[in-house]
Amino acid sequence: MSVESEKIILDETQMNNVINLLRSAKGLMEMTSLGNLIKITVLFDEKQYLIQMTENETISVYRLTH
Repeated sequence: MSVESEKIILDETQMNNVINLLRSAKGLMEMTSLGNLIKITVLFDEKQYLIQMTENETISVYRLTH
């Protein structure tokens, strides 16, 4: 299954909202850890988002489109 994604650039407020969403675990669908890469899939406002965090704490957010 191929999943297309669109990278989203977040400002500080939006990133804080993402972090708060993860802390509350609302809509948490899947979380995987592959070595030093953490991938988290969340459902927010009826849309799926993939959040990736690398070992140097770089966070990328993608809105998934099917």
